[in-house]
Amino acid sequence: MTSFPWIDRNKLIILGIAHLLLIIFTSALRFRLDEPDGMKVFGAYWASGQALMQGMNPFGIYPLTWSRFFNIPEVNLNPPTILPLFYFIGHFPPVFAARVWTLISGIVLIIAILWLFVDRRDDLIQRRQMLWVFFLPSLASTLVIGQIYIFIFAMVTAAWICLKRGHERVAGVIIGIIVAVKPNLAVWPFFLLIAEHWRPVRFALLAGASAAALSLNLYGINAYKQWHAAVAADTHAARFLIEVSIHGFMTRLGAPAIGTALAGILLATTTVLVWRQRFSKIDTTRLALIVAILASPIAWVDYAMFLIPAMIMRPWNRTLTLAAILLLVPVSIPNMLMDGPIWKTIVGGSIYFTAILLIFIDIMRDITRTTIHHSDASEPKPPALHAH
Repeated sequence: MTSFPWIDRNKLIILGIAHLLLIIFTSALRFRLDEPDGMKVFGAYWASGQALMQGMNPFGIYPLTWSRFFNIPEVNLNPPTILPLFYFIGHFPPVFAARVWTLISGIVLIIAILWLFVDRRDDLIQRRQMLWVFFLPSLASTLVIGQIYIFIFAMVTAAWICLKRGHERVAGVIIGIIVAVKPNLAVWPFFLLIAEHWRPVRFALLAGASAAALSLNLYGINAYKQWHAAVAADTHAARFLIEVSIHGFMTRLGAPAIGTALAGILLATTTVLVWRQRFSKIDTTRLALIVAILASPIAWVDYAMFLIPAMIMRPWNRTLTLAAILLLVPVSIPNMLMDGPIWKTIVGGSIYFTAILLIFIDIMRDITRTTIHHSDASEPKPPALHAH
């Protein structure tokens, strides 16, 4: 069934772009120094760059470090490979840098979405899928707080399209850079490796190793020790209901060890599945991305934007429709449920976590069904019996 047949696709795209432009410009104007937490997450990035310029810890707590809830400082937890960018940012006034960052993020976001639509072909994308992409709260919240995820989404989109079109070397380089700045996604090249898609993996390793070598040369091993200490001390997963990993969900229920075990089981079983089935590059990619989110030590609902290419690659069934609806729930709703009895924690934390689980279930069902279908089609048919 065609969704929203009364909306012209071109008008829908114009509406979506207008919506994003409104968010981009209003978000840029909201960065201020004259109010508490006025620099949001971007403040930690800018402070990290300033710390590098002064020979201090780029993963420390500084005046512009955001403390949104529970007085938990949101320090820079990005790996040292991203520090050259923050060092560059630190040379500019913080408000100016934040506004330029937001404007560039917005432009990159719009280009990535349109590129994805063109690659998929507008006439094959359901209108509700288009609306969902443009109005996904994760995109808006990322722009509002000045996060880095828009750039990672753009790289995921570029790598996805390059893999789809057979540009494996370029895809590999992009994947390597992605993993260098977001190690949570290392499952992606790992799954490609065990599925025997060698070429993109080789170039991913080369790009990732080059980025790591550059950061080591610039900042030394001490930067990695400081980063590890900051990550180890972080308590976001235990408190924030917009965190969607298995470990985070179980930690909020008071069972972190069970969460770690379940994440390990998920990673192990899907690894065996990929090794045995040797899925296509795209099927391997979409499984890797969803497993990376679920099995990660910490994964925000904003990571759902990395799944956009997988979410619009085919028409939605009931499972994906429900997942998409849950991901449209405003971030403010689970945030309001953070403080209180355990039932609030369960309800608030289940909204986005359930959506991610549904996407995982649908991807597993689809790729295994596709594999079985191809296997059946490739089996030699028994010779026909002739009557004598």
